[in-house]
Amino acid sequence: MIKKLKYLFCLLLFIGNVLLLNAQEMMHLQSVVKQEFINPAYNSFKDYSSINLISRLQWVNLPHNPEVYGVNVFVPFRVNRLGMNVTLMRENIGLRKVSSADVSLSTNIRLNKQSFLAFGYGIGLKSNIYRTDEIISYDDGSYLFGNENWNTHKFTTKFGAFYMDEYMFAGFSGNMLVDRKWNDHLVLCPSWDFIIGAMYKINRNLLFRPDFVVKYYRTEVIEMAGGVEDASYVPPVFDPAINFFIHNRIWAGISYRINMAATISLSVKANDNLRFGYTYEYGIGEGVNQFSSHGFTMTFDFNQKVSLYNHQRNARMRHNIGDVVNRNYLYR
Repeated sequence: MIKKLKYLFCLLLFIGNVLLLNAQEMMHLQSVVKQEFINPAYNSFKDYSSINLISRLQWVNLPHNPEVYGVNVFVPFRVNRLGMNVTLMRENIGLRKVSSADVSLSTNIRLNKQSFLAFGYGIGLKSNIYRTDEIISYDDGSYLFGNENWNTHKFTTKFGAFYMDEYMFAGFSGNMLVDRKWNDHLVLCPSWDFIIGAMYKINRNLLFRPDFVVKYYRTEVIEMAGGVEDASYVPPVFDPAINFFIHNRIWAGISYRINMAATISLSVKANDNLRFGYTYEYGIGEGVNQFSSHGFTMTFDFNQKVSLYNHQRNARMRHNIGDVVNRNYLYR
């Protein structure tokens, strides 16, 4: 019965990807977001519940600067190797507020003795609210807005896959809106995220973890030069990073978002269950990319040493997931 459920889950994932290939996406953070918030398959290898919080303040010292807040909750089911993610996001950019909520399921399969592949699929809702009542304008210019309602509410879908073995990991995910009519809306865009990395233990107190992130958001940009309109799409974002895990307690890393920002990050384990993190992005690009940003994270793992469902832990250990990689290395 469990095997049939897995096949059905994978079939639904494939069908959903085909039907929604040209659909649209959820909001994104400009920085390298933790995988919990964008890839529904990422948490699949956990056998314990967890809560992840994230906040990001962009373009500091500017009025109406973007602010992003998010929470992700993961709960493993009693059914063998199934889990559920609940993700809430809130983004404030000037007079625009974007909110999203989604629920996703994940599972994983064993490829060979030391490698595993996880799948995740979810649906949700996204709202786009414009506070036009706060726009300051002259009476004779009010016709620009009239009584038009810019607010929208649409269903969303997300899917992802994540591979893990003893030395490396890789993930791919897509987040999009279901309604194709949003193709004409400049503030919305399809989202594709890819990550690949390696894990190498130098000694018992130091682990080396490089990774490389690629993001592509099909956002249209319109520029005016000499009275001529030039429309194009934002190019992909490339973000290589180097991270070190020190004394099984501290994550320290640097990354370079090409032509955009240089980033330093620090994450500290207060105990076996609680972690705090901080990221500083120094803007080095043009336009809005010249401004710096701050990011904060907090993670709490419930009963990490003793699983919420012992029989699920035993089932996962029978598949050697616990023996392949220390989850501290994957779930930072």
